[in-house]
Amino acid sequence: DLDTLEQFTRYANAVAALTVRKHGAIPAMPTAQEVADFLTNQ
Repeated sequence: DLDTLEQFTRYANAVAALTVRKHGAIPAMPTAQEVADFLTNQ
C-alpha cells in the first residue's frame, strides 16, 4: 500500500531530522510525542 509506505517514510525522515539535532546516539532519539509534534508543525 503506497499510502502506508509514504506514512512510514515521512515518520522515518522526521525521526532522522530530529536525531541529527542532538549529540550522542541514544540521547538523540526523539520520543513518539516529539515526532508527532514535529510532523504536525511541518
